[in-house]
Amino acid sequence: MTVGSGWIGSSAVGETAQRWMSAAGPAINVGVPFWMSTLAGKSKGVKLTVVQKQVGILPPGVRGPQPFPLVEFGYHKAQGFGGITGNYNGREIIALYSSTQFGGLLFQLSGAMSGSVVIKINGAAFTLPYNSSLSAYAITSNNAAYAALQTRVGQTVEVTF
Repeated sequence: MTVGSGWIGSSAVGETAQRWMSAAGPAINVGVPFWMSTLAGKSKGVKLTVVQKQVGILPPGVRGPQPFPLVEFGYHKAQGFGGITGNYNGREIIALYSSTQFGGLLFQLSGAMSGSVVIKINGAAFTLPYNSSLSAYAITSNNAAYAALQTRVGQTVEVTF
């Protein structure tokens, strides 16, 4: 799922399905002109193994009269669940999950983040603006974004950028 550093040209074709390097670069968010070595380590998307994990519980009265379970669906490195193959423009993906806590989708990278990102999960596109209070790109209170991972527990889904 990433362009290898050995045979960059053939690896880039395998990753992007583009035969011309001038087309392969933009397919993985590398602007032209560029050195072919810039493509090494980049990927068009990732494979996400969706796992469900209860990460906490809210006591009665916080969110209704009954205890409310905090459940995440997807991949979260710090919580130790899910699996991911690939990266985002050479950067490590720390988390990509839906949560009952905020009813949406969260995407977190290593290093600084700003602006917004568009991700596609099985063809459905979501624009996630940077949310400083969550320290991640996130869309909250969005049923479609929440369901994109929540309904795919136990599956491996393709996520593209």
